[in-house]
Amino acid sequence: MHATTGSRFPARAWRNAMWAGIAALLIFPLAAMQFSRDVNWDAADFVSAAILLVGLGIVVEAAHRITRNVLSRTLISAAAFATVILIWADAAVGVF
Repeated sequence: MHATTGSRFPARAWRNAMWAGIAALLIFPLAAMQFSRDVNWDAADFVSAAILLVGLGIVVEAAHRITRNVLSRTLISAAAFATVILIWADAAVGVF
């Protein structure tokens, strides 16, 4: 029996999709570097992106495991996502 997220799609499938999406976001720049000189990431860029994205995944996982209230889960996840987007945008323009 699977725990559900309010639909017929099991919660485990949503989590697997989230982690696959995080992995894809780390693989896209690596693939783009093979075809374009416009994408020029070094090891530090990949490490920074991995820390941000895996941290986001951990916070979302924790929110879904600890809280049962859908509103709390959504607010925690949205706040974590907004924080990652803010840090990523600041890093992209050279603030960090």
